[in-house]
Amino acid sequence: MSVRDTSIATYHDIISKSGVGQSAQSIARFIAGHVDPVSRRQVARGLNMETSSVAGRVNELIKCAVIAETPKMLCPISKRSVYGLVFLKNEK
Repeated sequence: MSVRDTSIATYHDIISKSGVGQSAQSIARFIAGHVDPVSRRQVARGLNMETSSVAGRVNELIKCAVIAETPKMLCPISKRSVYGLVFLKNEK
């Protein structure tokens, strides 16, 4: 099973217990489908959402420990230094 497959399987377990809304679930699913960190802008573009809408849901997912920020990375869209986002695997 690949890292991507494992992340997606873990996503289903974690997200069902987190109680987050539909938009947040879509964002978590998008992030879980990537091995490397992604920017908020990448998520927004990939899901055809406003970046401001993504930012609010990302904060909710971080508080629920579904995703986490990484050290700064270069956003491939904005070309700015931004915090990346990764899906947290449930270690329990």
